[in-house]
Amino acid sequence: MAASTISNSSIAVPFHEFYSNPSVPRPHYTLLWDNIQRAGLENLAAKAREAHLALHAEGVTFWW
Repeated sequence: MAASTISNSSIAVPFHEFYSNPSVPRPHYTLLWDNIQRAGLENLAAKAREAHLALHAEGVTFWW
């Protein structure tokens, strides 16, 4: 069996639900993106830790 080849023109770009291109969110996500930017990494990291601890405290086993 011959090996198949892929040309650049046939490579499909996967759909990204949030971004319309690598740096621009889709219009319906603009408000969410603005809020994420305003919150900052420190606050988002704190919320992620809070969520992790809450799930752990409730005995959720599928989290990580």
